[in-house]
Amino acid sequence: MVFRTVVENREGQPETLQVVSDVINCTQLPGTPEILKMSPDDSPIEGGGELWMIGKNFLKDTRVCFSYSIDGKEEPLWIKIVEPRQDFFHQSHMIAEIPPFFDPNFCGDVEISVFIKCGEKVSDLVPF
Repeated sequence: MVFRTVVENREGQPETLQVVSDVINCTQLPGTPEILKMSPDDSPIEGGGELWMIGKNFLKDTRVCFSYSIDGKEEPLWIKIVEPRQDFFHQSHMIAEIPPFFDPNFCGDVEISVFIKCGEKVSDLVPF
């Protein structure tokens, strides 16, 4: 952008003054990734199904993280990181393969947390 004005100098002559601004970028920096909706919301313990996600700010280095934590423990007991399928990847939706649970002999229901990691930015946890 250029700012320009015409002023009268000491001799009474018009003089043009102008200054050029710094470059103005019209793109917004990417925000924190968000998961807005997932389907399905459960899976067999063997995994293998497709997890469809709709959200925001999915970047090309996006990873889908599955984690299992026990109450009272600071670190997750298990975490599995998978890459989304590139043929169905977009900044607002993606599909990832559901990994098998770390204990194939586990019986019963267990709640896993899913979150998205894009570089250093991490989404909120979503129960799965």
